[in-house]
Amino acid sequence: MKNCALLLVVVAATFTGCQKEMVEKPTEKMQTPNPANTVERRLIKTETHFTSDNIAYVTIDSFNYDWMGRVANFFRRDNNFPAAKIADIIYEGSTASIKYTRDNYLPGQIDFVFNSSNQPIKQLLLIYLDSVSPNYSFKDYYRDTTEYMYENGFLTQMSSSGVDTKLVSDHGAIQNTYINRATITHFIVENGVLKSSHEDDHQDTRDEKGSVITYSSNSFSSDMSFQYTRQYPNNLVQTNQILLQTCYAYSFLPSIPFNSYQMIPDQTDIKWNWIDENGQAGNRQFTNALTLEYNEKGLLRCNMTSYGVVYTVDYYFE
Repeated sequence: MKNCALLLVVVAATFTGCQKEMVEKPTEKMQTPNPANTVERRLIKTETHFTSDNIAYVTIDSFNYDWMGRVANFFRRDNNFPAAKIADIIYEGSTASIKYTRDNYLPGQIDFVFNSSNQPIKQLLLIYLDSVSPNYSFKDYYRDTTEYMYENGFLTQMSSSGVDTKLVSDHGAIQNTYINRATITHFIVENGVLKSSHEDDHQDTRDEKGSVITYSSNSFSSDMSFQYTRQYPNNLVQTNQILLQTCYAYSFLPSIPFNSYQMIPDQTDIKWNWIDENGQAGNRQFTNALTLEYNEKGLLRCNMTSYGVVYTVDYYFE
């Protein structure tokens, strides 16, 4: 479910024109997520536009790179507020760590481990929130581990498990929540093209209110289908893609490494199914949930409507 949630959080809209050129990487051998002797387009900025309650909003994310062509950090500016650094990306051997520097954005970090083909094989997520006042304290710690499996170079399965611990004290009254979550996603690949995915997500919750303890369970599933009416070749996604995607640059795509596939979709359809803690089933379907627009050089715009709000993201390359 988290992949769909991420997909629906983000976004899409008017491309005002960007020039793209090819940037050649150093030719030395690098033990990093960026291979040598590769050429890629460098994403430097995204603009997200939407209107809610008759108020127009715009968010601008900008991305900087080091001398080896690796994304090094990114900044965010909301409406007319000054830009602030959101995260630094630190590289060491075959690992990359996204360290968030703006606590009110996402306090914590995400670590990736890459294989020799520069594909992620493991992701470690740690998020922590800590708010304390004289009569109230709230602490939230979330840990999640995701593993990626490949066949013939294509991603075929993602599995993750996580624990979310929420500790609350309100004027001495204790209310703690412990959530264990397990998710597995299977991907169907045909002729090097991602056609669909199916995800199962199960979570068990333990609530403690003083001496009263209750248990509950929820199950979710989601199906995604990817359309390729434009037959657009995969020259958009780059070696920085999974890191940029995690930094919300390419968050319109599920949180998976697309760099192994031969084409990029121009439309995504989604169906959710769930069973709540009372055993009640439900579903929701989003047809044309997301559309992508390209020109001969790459991605121009992403459009999406979510709960009546139209999102637009414009992409700028150097």
